[in-house]
Amino acid sequence: MSTGEQVATDYRTMGLSLKQHPVALLRGRLKERGVLPAKDLERLSDGDRTIVAGIVLTRQRPGKGIVMFVTLEDETGTANLVVFPSIYENQRRDTLTSRLMMCRGKVQKVDGVIHVIAERITSLNDWLAELGAPGSDRGVAGLPGDGSGAVRSDGSDASFVARGRFFH
Repeated sequence: MSTGEQVATDYRTMGLSLKQHPVALLRGRLKERGVLPAKDLERLSDGDRTIVAGIVLTRQRPGKGIVMFVTLEDETGTANLVVFPSIYENQRRDTLTSRLMMCRGKVQKVDGVIHVIAERITSLNDWLAELGAPGSDRGVAGLPGDGSGAVRSDGSDASFVARGRFFH
């Protein structure tokens, strides 16, 4: 069983993995797309544009609030997103269904707190499914990229289920 298959199995059964963070297995592909690790957000300035990605830990839309807050986790830490209604409504499906989310946005730093104000949200759920596919350890560029709905070597569903807390 490949590391990707083991991590996917761990997340399906326990909601976490001690082997490796799933985003670490995808870091090469993310880097090719200009995605910054969460820990590097602190070196950016207020107003800088960036791209972050990670497993969705929480989605919160408090009370009658019009803003949605999303927390992403990668292998280095967490990134907090602020999603305004225009983005939420125009990209509703990706905003609500992403388990692995990529976000392009603008850094907001206020009193030491860092947020990314979302401008574009993209679901990378197909990448998670590919982690559970046989041969997913062939290297960063070797992961299949066609999003065809991978299956494990035993023929079962390879979908990756990362547990999160969602309030909306």
